[in-house]
Amino acid sequence: MSEQGEPVKFIQDLKEKVSLVMFYEDMAYSRSLEYLFLRLGLERGQKIMYLLRDTAKNVEDHAILSGIDPSLIRSKVQVFNTTAQKREHIIHAVEAFIATQKNTPARLILQNNEFSTEQQTDLIRIESALSELYAKNNISVLVSYDAEPLSDASFMQQVINMHDHVIFAPTFGKGLVIKTR
Repeated sequence: MSEQGEPVKFIQDLKEKVSLVMFYEDMAYSRSLEYLFLRLGLERGQKIMYLLRDTAKNVEDHAILSGIDPSLIRSKVQVFNTTAQKREHIIHAVEAFIATQKNTPARLILQNNEFSTEQQTDLIRIESALSELYAKNNISVLVSYDAEPLSDASFMQQVINMHDHVIFAPTFGKGLVIKTR
């Protein structure tokens, strides 16, 4: 294994569509893995939807720091700010994005770094909708969760069961990837 760690190598080696869930402790490390997933999709000519609690401008700034041409972010990445969005709006936005792809390869990144125990039911419903869309379409999915607020093992198990692989990414250069199905 390289100094980059197993999660980086795994994402770099992805060739086919895949559904990933990542649990992280270090937000900067999580972002670097998300932007690696994003960059590799762009290099393959894929359109990308990035759902997170952030602005398109901040996504562009992070992309520049990750060595991604900002014009690619503006033309190939649809940023959807999930702040104050209801579950139905998030699912509808994802469905609309996928419908525009007409079964061409695409990527979806969903970052969950701020959520309450009460919101876990909504997250499971979003995960379930993503799982159904993944099964029917040519999309790769990366969903990331801050591990700190996760104390409900049942919630984590439900999330893990909806993905092909789980990435545990505690900090830079560390982590592991487990095939779940």
